Order: sequence, then C-alpha cells, then structure tokens
Amino acid sequence: MHRALRGLSTEGLDNINLLDFPFLINHRFLDGSQFNTLLYWLILQEDINYPRNRYMGVRMPLTRYVEAVISARHPGLLPLNVVVANATRRYGRPTPRFTHPELPQAYDETLTSIQNMPTH
Repeated sequence: MHRALRGLSTEGLDNINLLDFPFLINHRFLDGSQFNTLLYWLILQEDINYPRNRYMGVRMPLTRYVEAVISARHPGLLPLNVVVANATRRYGRPTPRFTHPELPQAYDETLTSIQNMPTH
C-alpha cells in the first residue's frame, strides 16, 4: 500500500506500483489499476475543494493515507487513534505530517515528497 500511495503521489494515473489483490468496494471487486484510478479521482477532489495554491489539496489525503499505513505497520510509533483524530479534524489548520526519529526512511521520504508536491 505504501508503494502504491507513493507512486500515485508522484506518477498519478501512470502509477505502476499497483496493488496486486482485489478490493471489494460496494459489492464490486476492483483490481489494482481500477483501485488506483478510483483513489486518484477521490484524492483529486481535494484540489477542487481546497486548491493547493492556498491549501493542502491532494497532499492532505495522501499524507493521512500514508500515516494510516505507518500506523498499521508500526502502531508503537503512530497509534491508530491519532491517525483518526488527524483525519477527522474539521476546523483550523491541519495537523502537520507525522515525524518521529524512528520513522523508517522510506515513509519519511514519501511524506516529504507529498509535502513538497508542486502547488499548481
């Protein structure tokens, strides 16, 4: 999931890091490519509601999804309740991305890449 999210954040629909197992969504199985397309358009909606030139846009859901993966893989570093609280926060500035001295480098690089996405 981490590689798929990183690829989606850098390559968009050209992402080749597809998940290799089907997802059941609304009584329909989606393969990796279909899931990538669905997630791409869901995330892109954030650029419409919260344009990147003034807000986080697509960076917000991508950041929160990667944090959810970190929580699943390393719950001692990032508890799930913190991820949920950050994702459901409604007012004020968003909680900054997760950082921790013991955060594996691959996750830190992905979060940094998302944080530094172009604002146009």
